[in-house]
Amino acid sequence: MAHDMPPPATNWTMREMFEIASRALGRVLAEDLRGITKLSVDEIAAMALTLAAFGLVATPPGEDCPETLIFTPKEEPQDGL
Repeated sequence: MAHDMPPPATNWTMREMFEIASRALGRVLAEDLRGITKLSVDEIAAMALTLAAFGLVATPPGEDCPETLIFTPKEEPQDGL
């Protein structure tokens, strides 16, 4: 079965990244732990980058989480994303 691979993460548009993350999330929700083990590195990257795009603050390993975990801009972006 032919299966198109997503472009490398450095070449994704925001829309492509969101679509890859959405499909990955769908797999996780449909298949639970088995779905998690079937995710590709690109799908995991898309999910992580989508969380960052939606404002989740990254906490480096070994550090305490900041008090505020979600960054919310004061203005909406001009491109709607």
